[in-house]
Amino acid sequence: MLVALALVMRLAPAAFSGHGWDMYVWIKTTELFLQERLDIYSYPSIEGFPWGFYAYPPPWLYLLTMMKIIGALLGGEKWLMLLLFKAPVIILDVAVGLILLILARRSGIDEGRPFLIASLYLLNPIVAFISGVWGMFDPIPALFTILSAYFLCDKRFAAAGASLSVATAFKIYPGILLPAVWLYTSKIVGPRAAAKKVIAPFLVILLIVSAPFLANDPYQYAEKLFVHGSNVGQFTYWALVGVLIGREAMSMLGWGIFLVTLIALNPLFVGGFLYLYYCLDLLYCWLFVCVSL
Repeated sequence: MLVALALVMRLAPAAFSGHGWDMYVWIKTTELFLQERLDIYSYPSIEGFPWGFYAYPPPWLYLLTMMKIIGALLGGEKWLMLLLFKAPVIILDVAVGLILLILARRSGIDEGRPFLIASLYLLNPIVAFISGVWGMFDPIPALFTILSAYFLCDKRFAAAGASLSVATAFKIYPGILLPAVWLYTSKIVGPRAAAKKVIAPFLVILLIVSAPFLANDPYQYAEKLFVHGSNVGQFTYWALVGVLIGREAMSMLGWGIFLVTLIALNPLFVGGFLYLYYCLDLLYCWLFVCVSL
């Protein structure tokens, strides 16, 4: 029932909505890649637009291209393309909730709380909006990042490194967790073995997916991938905090929260953190609607 409700929340608006700029970039990118065989990372950025053009690693480009080909075979209608671009994101978004459910059950927390944790994610309005309405693909790196934690719990360290690499191959920010995964593994198998089991597969996968573009123009490739390091998206309450306290202070606050969470977070607190996150998202949705009106 929960999965069905989560799918309906995301699929109902999927074919009739989308972020105007991002949807344009997805469509234009696949056209340039398929028809002109263009290295998309050599495509010029738009002056005055801080997000560049296509500024993500190649796997999302490959997935978009596959959806574009399927859509063309089925007629290529705009609503169909919107649905196809979002379909894998929505499916994997729901999978994130299921993995959270499995991890929570394995952690041994109170009965009933695993379902609550999954529900807080799957029914989160911001999460559903991002995948079902906006069409951004953050659920994909989120899924593989959580899978990396799942493999760590099973002591499958190579799979954990590979999974984190796949996450980073879609969006680069999960890579920040590599030192934590390596340190955790080092405590069990030693630093050298941890490097072979975690860092080696992590780097190999990234090199494989990046090879065609690194060979063509490594500077342009790196420049486009790190363009998001200089700005933050606006559809988040963190952007509002940044406006109030300034970018430098916001950067320090963000890193501080990240480090404290790494140290302090454990299964006993997971439900509380997710509940707080859920309440903040509900508040932000309410503010967003009020401002829009």
